[in-house]
Amino acid sequence: MQRSEKIAIAEITSVLSKGELIDPKSNPDVWPDILRRAGFPELAKQKEALLVPFTYNGGFTNPNPRFDRISSTLFDILIYISQPHPFSDNNMLDVHEFLKTVVEEIDPLTTIKAELVGTEARIFDDEIKLNEKKKNILSQIESNPELWNSHGILPFKKFLRAIRVLSLDIKIVDGQFALRPLTTGVANRDEDTSSLEAWLQNQHPEVHGAYLDAINNYIEERPGSCIADCRVALTGLFSNYTNMKDWFNGVLQLTPDSYNDAEKILKIKNAAVILQDKAEEGATFPRFKLVYRAYALYCELGPHRTEGVEEEPTINDALWCLRILEDVMIWVMNLPRNNS
Repeated sequence: MQRSEKIAIAEITSVLSKGELIDPKSNPDVWPDILRRAGFPELAKQKEALLVPFTYNGGFTNPNPRFDRISSTLFDILIYISQPHPFSDNNMLDVHEFLKTVVEEIDPLTTIKAELVGTEARIFDDEIKLNEKKKNILSQIESNPELWNSHGILPFKKFLRAIRVLSLDIKIVDGQFALRPLTTGVANRDEDTSSLEAWLQNQHPEVHGAYLDAINNYIEERPGSCIADCRVALTGLFSNYTNMKDWFNGVLQLTPDSYNDAEKILKIKNAAVILQDKAEEGATFPRFKLVYRAYALYCELGPHRTEGVEEEPTINDALWCLRILEDVMIWVMNLPRNNS
């Protein structure tokens, strides 16, 4: 398991331990039951004494002091089931199965923030009216997930951001939650990002640190800081591939395939020369332009956004920027000359 996955799992277990999304005090057997339904009956039996909030002595119910460590217990369980077994190099699929069962246990209405105002409020049917309002909000979220930002309770928004780091998402089906892949557009993305972390740790540890900082800031809902860290990781990565001052020469160093005068191109000090197609006759530099425009996006939404027209980034922008960074880094990792 990579550190980015551990960061996400730590946030997930921290949120779940608070009891706001799944309340074990109203259903004491809920966590052992989730483990059994996810396919881990032996683990449920082994951990039951740590997962149930009460102990029973005859007809008396008493608080279980060992339940106070529920967050670390859930974290240990997820780390344990993520470990490789003889039939797999990566057991994140078991983690996904556990989270699938968790998500199905969450009542969607409890994740919605809503209140009755004005004539909506009545003395006898407030709860019914409030649930109707929440159901209406949920139906809107089905077609516009961005509404979670304004209508979701904070614990659920943290949970949602953390599972998205694991390339998972939540959809609403017939008024219930279901887990789904964040994207199905690229096969084996989990394997790609896992390989990426191993490569960064080995080849570019400072870039790996900035990447993890970006993930942390995304989970903690700090979009500007997340995007700033994406910029640091991007420029830091390409700086490692050039001995010149400007980081973007690293992009050129990695993609010199269509240059007539590579020496001249690699010494360019102004990216605008390339962006305006003035660098060399017949050379269009599509890879350079994509990377540099990602950098420009990070500048405008992240650390440099106050230097011009201020553009306030959203948490959705941050996730987008994080995915762009991952894709660029995976591309560099897989260049034949850099596979090491």
